[in-house]
Amino acid sequence: QKSLNLRSRRMEDVGGEGGEDVGEKEEQEEKPKTTTTTPTTETEAKRIATETGPTIKETTTTSFQSSSSSRTGYCINLDPAAKYVPFQSSIDIRDTVDYLEVMRQHKLGPNGAILTCLNLFATKFDQVMSILERRCFGSTETDAPANPSSDSSPPNYILVDTPGQIEAFTWSASGSIATSALATAFPTVLAFVVDTPRCAASVHTFMSNMLYACSMLYRAKLPMVLVWNKTDVVGCEFIREWMEDYESFQEALDDAAQTAGGRG
Repeated sequence: QKSLNLRSRRMEDVGGEGGEDVGEKEEQEEKPKTTTTTPTTETEAKRIATETGPTIKETTTTSFQSSSSSRTGYCINLDPAAKYVPFQSSIDIRDTVDYLEVMRQHKLGPNGAILTCLNLFATKFDQVMSILERRCFGSTETDAPANPSSDSSPPNYILVDTPGQIEAFTWSASGSIATSALATAFPTVLAFVVDTPRCAASVHTFMSNMLYACSMLYRAKLPMVLVWNKTDVVGCEFIREWMEDYESFQEALDDAAQTAGGRG
């Protein structure tokens, strides 16, 4: 009996020690584990960049004034690939998104990088609208301007320069977000700038630009103004004639067809 009692005590001691070990293991397993992960794929990197989004920067709060009138304007540049902008932009996408870095990290071409930059910028376009509304409609006590000493006079108009690649802006989700947001808060008009000398050189180029204009008009459903540039090099009277007189345009098409046939 004594030997049996000794064995039972030893078994209880072993079982108790084993129970304590199991309990400690369970407590260790219940402790939350904190680990840090880094994106290992391009898709993950794009997802993180889209979720965090950029911070919109306003480089200057001073509006520019026209030399021929007292009207003032506020400029925004949405072309991430522009090397030179011939105006002082108060909000510039290049200050927020690095076009070359996006191209390098995501292994994209020029148009793909432009589209990705616009998409990243569009995730925080509400910040752009907040800045514009504060500049145009004034600020409240709870939303005071960051620089109270800056020019507080509201601009007469806002100029938004978009990328020259029409498809990257007009037919993208980011372009729709920007135009819809602007049209909701402000009277918005599209301005389509057409190269006049190229239209003079080819009637087909003129027709292509007209089709582009129609696509933007029906896509955005906003008023549009056609702007013919470089008229100091080539006048735009022939374009007005083509637009108002179909017979004149048809004659230009026939002449272009005959010229092409003679060359063939």
